[in-house]
Amino acid sequence: MAALAMVLGVAAYRTLPAQPAGALAPSAIDTSATAGVMTGISCPTTTFCMAVDLAGNAVVEQSSVWDVNSIDDNALYAVSCVSATFCVAVDQAGNALAYNGSTWTTTSVDPGNVLDTVSCPTTKFCVAGDTAGNVLLDKSSTWTSSPVDAGQSIDAVSCSSAKACAAVDSSGNLLLYASSTWTTTPIDGATAMYALSCKGTTFCAAVDKNGHSLTPNGTGKGRWKSPQNKEASSIQLDGVSCTGSTFCVAVDNSGGASIYGGSSWSASSIDSPNQIDAVSCQSTTLCVAVDDAGDALTYNGSTWSEAQVDKVLPGVSCLSTGGSSSFCGAVGQNGYLYTTSNEWATVTSTLIGGKLNDISCTAATFCVMVANNGEGTVWTGSGSGTSIRVDTKPLDAVSCVTISSVNECWTVDDLGDVTEYNGTSWGSPTAIDGRNALKDISCVTDGVNPYCTATDSAGHIVVFNGTSWGSPVDIDSTFDVVSASCSSPSVCDVNDSNGVVFETSNDWSTYSTLHVLTKMGQMSCVNTTDCQALNSGKVYYTTNQWSTDSNHKVDTRSLKDISCYGTTNCSAVDIGGYAVISDNDWQTTTTVNLE
Repeated sequence: MAALAMVLGVAAYRTLPAQPAGALAPSAIDTSATAGVMTGISCPTTTFCMAVDLAGNAVVEQSSVWDVNSIDDNALYAVSCVSATFCVAVDQAGNALAYNGSTWTTTSVDPGNVLDTVSCPTTKFCVAGDTAGNVLLDKSSTWTSSPVDAGQSIDAVSCSSAKACAAVDSSGNLLLYASSTWTTTPIDGATAMYALSCKGTTFCAAVDKNGHSLTPNGTGKGRWKSPQNKEASSIQLDGVSCTGSTFCVAVDNSGGASIYGGSSWSASSIDSPNQIDAVSCQSTTLCVAVDDAGDALTYNGSTWSEAQVDKVLPGVSCLSTGGSSSFCGAVGQNGYLYTTSNEWATVTSTLIGGKLNDISCTAATFCVMVANNGEGTVWTGSGSGTSIRVDTKPLDAVSCVTISSVNECWTVDDLGDVTEYNGTSWGSPTAIDGRNALKDISCVTDGVNPYCTATDSAGHIVVFNGTSWGSPVDIDSTFDVVSASCSSPSVCDVNDSNGVVFETSNDWSTYSTLHVLTKMGQMSCVNTTDCQALNSGKVYYTTNQWSTDSNHKVDTRSLKDISCYGTTNCSAVDIGGYAVISDNDWQTTTTVNLE
């Protein structure tokens, strides 16, 4: 399916500033404008799709459940998957990112250039193209670059095998790869072609910025029909995917989809006014398209359905003030703060800016938010708060406490540093964990001193004992420790990504281990016995320190964070911009769309 899943790349995403052909400079991605803008998708099987977005996220669908994970600090423009255990994505900084089914590995393959398309017909062969006219071949993890289209942007590439590839560029040219050689043929005047999908060696479909489709005329190389099947009002076509010579789907920048049946196209509006940026078809009865508003659109052979899958709410913080009157704040990767004082019955949204990653509130008039650009924002109940760049690295988590009416906070980054806010100003980043990525932090107080536990990607915890940070303690030699929740200075629970909970009642002098789930995300504990944890769209909860637990599926999307403000009162937030609330241990729920 890799050859069928063609993505538009940077050239077709027209909300970016217009640039000369072959020279599109990288643009900042840490802004609210890039959140939810999905630029590519590849669906190699009926149960697996991988999409990427401008905010550096991988958006994955497995067995009808979507999840979003940040994998890159740069804008991602394309992705191609051979299977659920092999994908390659490319970004604006010339990096190729390889996925093995669980983790991503980044390799710089084209420094100084923008990679905007990639196609992998096998796990041993990939081809990428950049905006400077270079193609890059990956043969068994070794990338080589060749200048084949000087002065042009290679906007799409499609390979049906390691011996047969085609590409299209910003000036209407078709480039064919055979016998290790590229040849160029003009097929669309000087019109930029934004997407291409090839099936085998005899059929391809290309689409351009003027709403034209182009298909071969016969089986000979370079024998293409004149541009035809122009859409109404010259609507720009951004993506195309074919399963063969009798079925293709093309998508446009006005929310339209056109289906090719072998001789003609039939157009319909499925997502107006959004721009549909890419599409991947696994069969004539399964296509998935993605747009610039965080939506996935699925075609079942007759109709299209829509789901919000990339409007990520990565953090939520609620006050334990009691039941439905509790204050909660949530943050979106779109840069917005969402607040409520009545369990999201009414919501106030405030633009903070940046790609926000987490939030911690001590009162309805005090929250701190942290962002991917290293900014910490102090919000005091109104306005957009005060944002300061406190770290050069992405800030991943934050936790605040109040001591003698002073709000103190600690935030952690992805290279082992912690930064403190002392109630009036931010300190400098302090190394506490080598170069390991710190994943979460939970701080509590005894009324006099603060106590914190931080977790990292190497299976460590790092403890602040009220006066200083200790050395990293290895509690999990296999998995990263993703979440921490402390209910008192001595009692803390942390969990790893494989569903193991580690508990202490003596400030980590000793701890117990309990395997609760097969996979676990964020956790929230309101006291020494009552905890709740996330597992995809499920919430697991215990009232006896995980000796036993129960669970409920509460969301079709993956839940990203949870905050409990009573033994039975919790709010969780998901990847689609929704908050899910329960006041009875998830026996019943209320779902609210915040974005």
